[in-house]
Amino acid sequence: MDRLRFAVIGCGRMGKRRAEAIAQNPNAELVCVADNDMAQAKSLAAELNCKFYKSYDDAIENNKIDAVVVSVPNRFHAEISLKSMKLGKHVFCEKPMAIRSEDAELMVKTSLEERVFLKSGSNVRFFTNVVKAKEIVDSGTLGKILFARGWIGHQGWNLRPGSWFRDPELVGGGTLLDNGCHLVDIIRWFIGEIKECFGYRVTLLHELSSALEDNAVGILIGLKGEPAFIQSSWTEWTGYLYLEFYGENGALYIDNRENKAETKVKMKNNSALVFDYSKEPQNSFKKEIDDFISSIIAGKQPLPSGYDGMRAVQIINGIYRSAQEGRKISVYGIQHQILEMKWMEKFG
Repeated sequence: MDRLRFAVIGCGRMGKRRAEAIAQNPNAELVCVADNDMAQAKSLAAELNCKFYKSYDDAIENNKIDAVVVSVPNRFHAEISLKSMKLGKHVFCEKPMAIRSEDAELMVKTSLEERVFLKSGSNVRFFTNVVKAKEIVDSGTLGKILFARGWIGHQGWNLRPGSWFRDPELVGGGTLLDNGCHLVDIIRWFIGEIKECFGYRVTLLHELSSALEDNAVGILIGLKGEPAFIQSSWTEWTGYLYLEFYGENGALYIDNRENKAETKVKMKNNSALVFDYSKEPQNSFKKEIDDFISSIIAGKQPLPSGYDGMRAVQIINGIYRSAQEGRKISVYGIQHQILEMKWMEKFG
């Protein structure tokens, strides 16, 4: 495959970003966009010189399409992704990959059955300072990771009147499902699998359904007992992300507060290094699309994978269940291990 041909489903803020990045990539062709808002679809198609549809079915059934970007309200992620994969299309699904854990698992199983690639969106993995931090952790500089803690969030800009983020049926959860899936994904990427979780959720400021929290906290427990303390918020005035990892030999700090993009390493002997990318262009969305395209053309699973996206949804739903039941919840058992083995055998 020399050139990857795309349909983008959803022409809102995120869909437009993805479509623009595809149009800029010389190894891709944006064949069409689709949105139930016909004016929005027509406008984006005219801007990027491609076809437009009102029905996503018309877009994904186009036999010229190799890959589909799913960028619609959360409720429809699984439905559109499953139909696309069953038609033999590779899928880039925005986060969270699904609302229900069962749907996320079905998406992973369908990817395996149909022999197509499934990727969950996470532009945070493509922040330059996050990539640098992962290199440092993987190098063994910190030694064994002992614990992690971090927060993520913003002021709740997405909660304007009429926004689908205010509709529990469409969004499926509050800040933890919206922002927190990034945090869960990065922690799991750095320290490994999560076996248990404990959580608390609450709405303190915004007028929302009781099903949607504007603040959530959680404790994640790794396979070796490593704790990770997390908070996600729609009342975070400075935004957007701050993470710490403490190892046997030192600590690592990922700082994306306000306009920062820094990674700092401080060793036990008090020596320190700072990697500051704050003045670099913020182009993580383009980097993520470029990586997806190059990975598919090379026949390689793009990251984060569908399995990674599924695990983030399962862990977050575990935190929600813990908050409801007031007890620790197991989120990694034999069924996860079996599916993980099948996924690794197929996609590595």
